[in-house]
Amino acid sequence: MYRKLGGKIVSVSEWDREKGFYAIHDEKGLKVEELIKHFKENGTLLGFGGSSEIKEEEFWSLNVDVLVPAALENL
Repeated sequence: MYRKLGGKIVSVSEWDREKGFYAIHDEKGLKVEELIKHFKENGTLLGFGGSSEIKEEEFWSLNVDVLVPAALENL
């Protein structure tokens, strides 16, 4: 629905017991379906095509219209 309204997801964060907090970012927008597949296959968001890793401070400081703090278990 957000895409039909012109929205895009530009960043996603993850917390991992080994890595701690990390996030990826792509100003052009992340392809969510492909990102979920990548995460299931690799166990990490890192290395997802076209995205770059950003620090926690940068993630929370992004200039976005909507921020959704959400968590899913066992994705």
